Amino acid sequence: MISWLCEAFGFELRLKVEGEGGSVEHSELTFGDGLIMVGPQRIVAEPELHDHGEGYWADRSYGAVDPEGHLWWISQRIRG
Repeated sequence: MISWLCEAFGFELRLKVEGEGGSVEHSELTFGDGLIMVGPQRIVAEPELHDHGEGYWADRSYGAVDPEGHLWWISQRIRG
């Protein structure tokens, strides 16, 4: 999933901590001067393309919950 975020949104991988079997336990991604941290327990909806048909929009998005319970939707408009 980390590579998908980098490809879809232009993040650069700064740090990746792997666990057993190659799972990602923690990662840090940068975008310009910004930094986000991603861990496996926070993702609630895997990255997916949502295409609402010709004449409407399409976007890539995923859902995540932060440690305080806030739900975040991260999206990139593909067609609008």
